[in-house]
Amino acid sequence: RVLVPNVPPPFATGSSLPPQTAAPLSAANAPMLSSAFSALTVSHASSSTPDGQSIAGAFKQGDTLHLPITLLAGRCYTILAVSAGVTELDIALMISSMPGMPFPPMPLAMDSTTGPTAVLGGGSNCFKNPTPIPLPAVAVVRATTGAGIVLAQAFSR
Repeated sequence: RVLVPNVPPPFATGSSLPPQTAAPLSAANAPMLSSAFSALTVSHASSSTPDGQSIAGAFKQGDTLHLPITLLAGRCYTILAVSAGVTELDIALMISSMPGMPFPPMPLAMDSTTGPTAVLGGGSNCFKNPTPIPLPAVAVVRATTGAGIVLAQAFSR
């Protein structure tokens, strides 16, 4: 992946998750994305079911929104996002701090797609929890370039 000059890397590790800066919307406020999202789901998560609620937001370039997810042992996860107006959309799956185990959030996986859609763990490449215990995680969705409406959802099987 080539990063645009003068644009920070999509996700950096640190002592906290990047702040949520996109304006949250109800998924019902993003009807123009429903057909694109359905097509992406058929292509990359057809054998999976939605895991939790979808998120939607109005993004400016660089804005982020968090999709919390608990990664269960033995499950396989796919996270999808589509946009209207964002030209480079990214997803990073980050482990969250757990009670009694203080450590900084760190990336578990990042999407490798480019353009106005983002796919993390699509098809047979779904992401599996690397531990035998449930992990609290957050999918951080970021409008790396461009601005617009974004819709994201986690799926599992």
